[in-house]
Amino acid sequence: QAKQEREIPALKPGYVIRVKVVQPQNKRRIQEYKGIIIAMRNNGIHTTFRLRRQIGNTFVENVLPLYSPLIKEFEILDIKKVRRAKLYYLR
Repeated sequence: QAKQEREIPALKPGYVIRVKVVQPQNKRRIQEYKGIIIAMRNNGIHTTFRLRRQIGNTFVENVLPLYSPLIKEFEILDIKKVRRAKLYYLR
């Protein structure tokens, strides 16, 4: 049922995406995360992806569940050519 509620694109490491997430404390506030996917963990409905983004001069990694009802929108901004499944060398 969670898979059918919204359109979820096929994401891969190397994709630069923008994700809009509703904050659980304040349902009206939508926070945007923009970054590169450095890892995917495929586990059915519990699939997660690791997003690396930059805030000022600091890099932050977020692990987000792919099928979370708090994620409202995905937008693929760019596709980088990568040859690895895990891009931990970007750290």
